Amino acid sequence: MNKPIRIIQTAAARSGSTVLSNILVAYFQPYESLAFMGKHTYSEDFLEKNIVIKSHDKELDDWLERFGNKYNLYFIISDRGDYDWSDYYHYENALFIKYEELLETNDNSLEKISKNVYTKLKEVLPEEFMIQNREKTSIQNGINRITNMNDRYTKIKDKPFEYVDKYYQIHGHHKNNRQG
Repeated sequence: MNKPIRIIQTAAARSGSTVLSNILVAYFQPYESLAFMGKHTYSEDFLEKNIVIKSHDKELDDWLERFGNKYNLYFIISDRGDYDWSDYYHYENALFIKYEELLETNDNSLEKISKNVYTKLKEVLPEEFMIQNREKTSIQNGINRITNMNDRYTKIKDKPFEYVDKYYQIHGHHKNNRQG
């Protein structure tokens, strides 16, 4: 029997992880809140209820040891170049996406970002898992979710950093906060 797939989007903080994890949720659980699980909040029940998990726990072997017997884990990593991922580059179940590929600019539209993530994801995830998704719908879901997340951010951007929108896992002063 095949084990269910779980996608762990992990990264160092401020690496585009919020954009990437929300795009991933849009592809596989488009109407669900983004689930966040840190090392100190590991929960089998939490993993059972969510296909995509965002985390800043970068120890992939810990994830595999803890949950690998029950789930096929895939790690989708946003990389800003400020963490040494070299131990994991050879993992077939790991995909690295550079921060610059997630950054919306005049030359890198939200549509291009969503298409790029989807294309790269198809290279890593099993075909039988991806076949359940309609490519154009998934890409549009990614665009819609990030557009809505950005709209929400404009409403909370002046709130304290401790204020968290649980749906998108964004908080006040989220963008350009390079402290800590």
